[in-house]
Amino acid sequence: MKKSILTLSVALASLLAANVFAQSKGETDPEQSRAAPSKRVSKEDKAAARQERIANGKDAAKAASPADDLPPVRPAKVKAVSKEERASAAAARRQETIQAVKKGETSKGEITKGEK
Repeated sequence: MKKSILTLSVALASLLAANVFAQSKGETDPEQSRAAPSKRVSKEDKAAARQERIANGKDAAKAASPADDLPPVRPAKVKAVSKEERASAAAARRQETIQAVKKGETSKGEITKGEK
């Protein structure tokens, strides 16, 4: 009984000690613990500052545009392939895989979907 009371009292003391040594709210050092008070800003002043930031941002974005240094990119022309041509190419690939598996050149795990 004495051991359990002693253990509980030590645990309780350590929990309370954590609160005692926790950081204070700045009573001893009020200059560095709180932010300096600032004056209230009206909605008109905020709107004017916002418009100025927007204008400066647009100018900066135009000036720093990397697209001006690069030549225009044109997509490569892609040959249109019909559905039948794609299906026949897929069937040919399947047959090549089946033949490779039969010869033992590949493992059975490499067979594509729909093959046996």
